[in-house]
Amino acid sequence: MNKLDKINFIIKACNTNEITAYSIAKGTGLTAFGIDKILDGTTKNPRSVTLDAIIKYIEHRLSEEKLKLEEPAATYEKRKIEDIIAEKVIEKMLPYFTRIEVALAENLLDVDDIKEELKSLKKLVKTPN
Repeated sequence: MNKLDKINFIIKACNTNEITAYSIAKGTGLTAFGIDKILDGTTKNPRSVTLDAIIKYIEHRLSEEKLKLEEPAATYEKRKIEDIIAEKVIEKMLPYFTRIEVALAENLLDVDDIKEELKSLKKLVKTPN
């Protein structure tokens, strides 16, 4: 496996199995910051030894937890539903944010007005206590 294949494997395995840079760091002794840079593509040419350590950790974790490299359909559907809900919430909130933003830019709102706008926004979205 060449470096690019290793990087792609690492990214896919982490995304599919919700493996974080932090958990890899704990399991390998590498820094979470360095691992994040590999995952987001900032590091263009990571050392082979580093990639091998990350792959070894991922393979060990996958075999231990018997996770699959492909996301289960139920998880995908759940995420899809959560994304739809989030989009609907944002659609409802956007006019409030826009109104507040414009009013602030034009110095039309004071602190009390902003509090009132946020109260009406809070009614739209049920927040956990």
